[in-house]
Amino acid sequence: MDKNLMKFLEFRTELIELLDKYSYIMDANECGEISISNNDNSILYSLVNEELTAFDLDNYISTDYILENFSEDCKFNNKDVGVFTNSYWKAIMLFNELSNNPEVKSYKKSKTNLEIIMNDSTRYEWITPKEQSKGNRCSYAYIDRDITLNELHYIILPICVLYTKRENVKIF
Repeated sequence: MDKNLMKFLEFRTELIELLDKYSYIMDANECGEISISNNDNSILYSLVNEELTAFDLDNYISTDYILENFSEDCKFNNKDVGVFTNSYWKAIMLFNELSNNPEVKSYKKSKTNLEIIMNDSTRYEWITPKEQSKGNRCSYAYIDRDITLNELHYIILPICVLYTKRENVKIF
């Protein structure tokens, strides 16, 4: 991985940790507006710049880098699918798309929990990559490109090790 990109990803990780420390949320929209808000969604800071886009993929961990951390085979298998993202809205968009499948048996949706169970017992669950998520195990994974290196290495990979094959990982 390019040195500059690695430095940026380390900076990004530190920024996310700082936002967590103070319970702030940083968000961006398609128009390039970046805002920082607190837990009750009161905007504390807003920046509008037409040259910025919320989905500038150069600032994300590459798909290849994420996938190279997964092996070609696995020792165990279950029907659990982990959807790894810190963004409730990205999770909602993916779960709403999945809920259109006629095989959906149940769809549970709350502010802190998203879960879909299919007729064949496959279970999709939104998992925020935090310390308390480590007890989960899944054989399939949807991984948000917007995760930090620490979240990938210390949360997501331990959840997926021995269970998830590279071919069963989708990056969104």
